[in-house]
Formats: sequence, C-alpha cells, structure tokens
Amino acid sequence: GLSGLIAAITASSEGHKVCIIEEKPHLGGKLRFSYRFPFLIENFTDIDGLFEDLLQKIKSKKNIEIFTGSTAIGYYREGKILVKQQNDLLSILPKKVILATGSYDTPMIFRNNDAPGIISRRAAEKLVNLFGIKPGNNIVYYVLNREDLHFVRKMGDLGLKISAIMGTKRVLEQESSAVARLQ
Repeated sequence: GLSGLIAAITASSEGHKVCIIEEKPHLGGKLRFSYRFPFLIENFTDIDGLFEDLLQKIKSKKNIEIFTGSTAIGYYREGKILVKQQNDLLSILPKKVILATGSYDTPMIFRNNDAPGIISRRAAEKLVNLFGIKPGNNIVYYVLNREDLHFVRKMGDLGLKISAIMGTKRVLEQESSAVARLQ
C-alpha cells in the first residue's frame, strides 16, 4: 500500500537494501482501487498518477527486491524472517524491519449484514475501480465520515441513484452541506 511503498522508497534512498514482501500478485494495496487517498494528501487529485509514480520509483531502484505472491510466515528471535513464495521457503536476515501490513474492513454489525446486495465501501470500490462493475443501481449508504461522503459522491457520478444517506447525528450534522448536495 501507500505506506509500504513510501517506506521502501525512503529506505532505499538512504542506501539500505530493501525487500518488499507482498502477499498479492501486485503492489499497491488499497492505492490500486480506493477513492480515499485524496483526503490524506492535501490538494491532491491524481491518484492514478501517484500510484504510477511510486511504482516507477520502486522499479528504478536497484537496491529494492520485490517478492509478490509471498507471505512472511515467521519472524524469529534472532531476527530471521521466513518467507513462503509459491512452493519455496526463503530465509531473510534483515538489519531492520518495517511492517506495513495494511488494513482490513471491520463490517458493521446489524441483522442481515451478509444478505445479497449489502457490501462494504471497500468491496464497492474494488468492483468499480478494479473491475469496472457498478455495485448496483440504487444506493442506501451509512456514512461514518467525510471519506464516505466522497465515495457516495463518486458513486452518484457513475450514475447510481442515491436512495438514502444515513449516519450518526454527529457526522450528518458536521457534513450537512455535503449530504444536502448528494441527495
């Protein structure tokens, strides 16, 4: 993801040999599909440009080795890391370790939250940005923060009907002008 790529570039620029261990077949994490990052970088709108720029920097560094489709399965007392890569096991003895493990969704808990048609924002972002699939035609969305509102606006821009926006009183009051523009 963003943190791991930036950490690798920074360490490499300081002269360190870097190994990136990535479980997926590609680098980038949420950066590959998320609308969320423009809120983290002030006045930034070109998420695809950022992703491509970071990948180019990673690939241009001679002291960065990339292991995609790999999993660090052990971090031992003497500092050794065991990495499973397809049918091989690699043993790495690093001088320093940076863990940038990413994040995962914690689903909202409510009755029937696993019913067909109920999906998380991250799942909807993947459908749209990785596969070009609309996650439905009508959206009822529970807003937790400003990032969620940005996502709902993007879904509206894709032609999905925003049937309702719900959320906590605090969030809806704080973002009332943004919510009004979406409905």
